[in-house]
Amino acid sequence: MKNQKEILTDEVAIPELRNFINPHLVGEQLEEAEVKENYPAVLRALKEGKLILSESKPKLVLTEPVKNDAGEEVLTEVEFRTRIRPNELANLSKGLNLNKDSFQYALRCTAFIIDQPSGYLNKLGKFDYTVIQQLSAVFM
Repeated sequence: MKNQKEILTDEVAIPELRNFINPHLVGEQLEEAEVKENYPAVLRALKEGKLILSESKPKLVLTEPVKNDAGEEVLTEVEFRTRIRPNELANLSKGLNLNKDSFQYALRCTAFIIDQPSGYLNKLGKFDYTVIQQLSAVFM
């Protein structure tokens, strides 16, 4: 995704991202400068038209689609669940010692949010994974 053309300016994208993120936060709301600082990859994906924000299911078009062993594209976009309910959190933590396995728990939560097997996380490109991590944190 080198030198991808931006279709949105900062003046449009930053308020749009802020208005999307803030309702999902509990407590203090983000200012525009914090959005730019804390979500740079998400902002870039939005500006380049790779991220479509929707209250029901935000969607990211992957810059590097996931391929199977035969080289066929098996995942070209992901949709985000915007909430993990308490019982789902309990199921995701089953079999883990959260004091020792916190990273594994975070990976399970991320895979749940994008509704994909956790093994796909290893196959994502660096930029796509970064966008997914930054945006998923909003919904945890």
